[in-house]
Amino acid sequence: MKKNVIFLLCIILLSCNTKKNEEIRIDNSFAKEFAANKQFENRNLSFSVENKITLDINNDDIKDSIIFENCVGWENSEPGDFRQLQFSINNNPPYIFKNYDAWIKIPERLKKYTDNDYFIPVKMGFENPVLVFISYNYASDPGYLTLYTYQGNEIRSVFNKKVWLRDVEIMNNGLQKLVVDYNYGEEPFGIWVENGELKFEKEEE
Repeated sequence: MKKNVIFLLCIILLSCNTKKNEEIRIDNSFAKEFAANKQFENRNLSFSVENKITLDINNDDIKDSIIFENCVGWENSEPGDFRQLQFSINNNPPYIFKNYDAWIKIPERLKKYTDNDYFIPVKMGFENPVLVFISYNYASDPGYLTLYTYQGNEIRSVFNKKVWLRDVEIMNNGLQKLVVDYNYGEEPFGIWVENGELKFEKEEE
């Protein structure tokens, strides 16, 4: 009897660990390429460091880092605050992402959701926090809303579309959801995780 109980406990623990490490399913159409990148990808542009933040990106109690960089000479001549991100995990070679449209620092109205000027960390149901970056918007057009997380032993872009970030909400299950829209005043969309899948759908009234 005692052996049976121990065996059952082992099965339960194994099941829990498997569920924890299960990757969230992502629709590939959610993560679009930055439109401006093709225009500049073959140019020999240099980058200078805007800032560096240390944090635990993959929940292993080891400090990682994000370096925020801008194109040399563009700091005062082009809008936006940073155009390259370097994610360094456990001192390994960095994951590098570019956005020549430029990300911006977090607007004042959204600073209540973060403790830094560069991104909003949200708990959406992925194994690790999702880091939300906001791009520069031209005139009335929204900029890209970019979501990165550490999944499958790498930093991945799981969402990248031109939408306005309206709000960050806490759902009934304690996880967070992003509320966005394509134009101010239009019907909002939600970005959240449900049943192991990243959702991007219109909000229910």
